[in-house]
Parts: sequence; structure tokens; C-alpha cells
Amino acid sequence: MIVPPSSLCPANLIPIKGHRYLLDALAILGQRGLRPCLWLAGDGELREQLRRQADDLGISDRVRFLGWVPHKKVLDLYRCGKVCMVILPSLHEGIPAALMEAMSYGIPVISTPVGGVPELLSGGAGLLVPPRNPSPLADAIESMLRSPQLREQYGRVGRAKVDDEFNIKSVAIKLRQQFLRLTEEPEVAVQPGDYSRVRRPLDRPSDEGRGQGIGGGAG
Repeated sequence: MIVPPSSLCPANLIPIKGHRYLLDALAILGQRGLRPCLWLAGDGELREQLRRQADDLGISDRVRFLGWVPHKKVLDLYRCGKVCMVILPSLHEGIPAALMEAMSYGIPVISTPVGGVPELLSGGAGLLVPPRNPSPLADAIESMLRSPQLREQYGRVGRAKVDDEFNIKSVAIKLRQQFLRLTEEPEVAVQPGDYSRVRRPLDRPSDEGRGQGIGGGAG
């Protein structure tokens, strides 16, 4: 029997990560005849509350609480093709590394337009849905589930986005270019023997004749 890949939400079980809306979205999908499996990789204060919610919604057989998962194991799940999409329905984020890692493996992602997520998923690198709203989240998940072509497209564009803009080599090159722009100054032509136009280090006034020693103070 072939076990289809599961959706994964890699986030601590805390309110700002929006798990409750993801479980509601899973229940909506059940009403539409879809029964995807969801893995929750993380632990936190909402663990038992989310378990009860899954029971109340009748989806506990499709929600697997993995608890805390070592980083290497998460990457192994991506590498082995056991995850068909990553979903992060957060209410607040910076630029989440969890999404970037999934994208780097060509895993399509769904998230919310909070913090730096819109920048990360711009240009068709992922799907954005409103936070705190299970219905459009269910729509986005359904569209991914029903179309392997769509998953491939978002996965490919997302991987290219991370490779082009967020890998360490690209970041280092951009930082260097920015540093050069900030420090760039027009060259000043200096005639041989003419040092009056050459700036002294740190533009300090001349110490000549002041008798100043190391550490300051008059001699």
C-alpha cells in the first residue's frame, strides 16, 4: 500500500503560529470529500488543546502530533519526498527559516502575509492566504492537493527564489556590494608631493605640537 505524502506544519504549538485555523481548514476539506494527512512538527503549550480540537472536529485520525523533531529529521522528510507541502498559517513572523528550508528542497509552501513572508513568497514562490481565516486556507490546500502541476510549479519557483536570493553565497555578494556602495567616495586627483588634499585617518586634527601620548592627556 502506497502512503501518500503528508502536509507538514513545522512550528511550535503556540498561539501566534495559527494551528487552530489549520485544523479548522482540515475539517472543511473533509466536508469537501478530501482527507489529507497533516503532521504537526513541534511542541508547546497548545498541544492538549489542539488534540481536543482535532477530536471535536472529527479529524484526529488525520492529524499526527510529532512533538519536537530534530532539525536533521525534518530535512530528511523533505529529502525523501514524504512531505507534499508545508503550511505555516502564522499570525506573526519575521522571515521564517522553516519556509525557506522547505522551499530549498522544492517543497511548495502556503503561509500568511505577515512580517517578511510576502517578500519571501513574492513572484509566485508560494501561496499566501489571510490569517485567522480557515476557508481560504482550505481553498489553498485543496488547490495544491488536486494539482500536482501546481505543486511542482510553486516548488520550482520557491527553490529558485531561495537559491537566488537567500543562499549564503548570494547574501555575501549582496552585502559586499552594499558595503562598497556605502563606502564609495569619488577619487581625488593628487599631484606628486601635494599631500594637503589627502585626508588624515579618521579626519583627526593634527596632533603636532600637542605632546599627546597614548590614551590622551596633555604632556
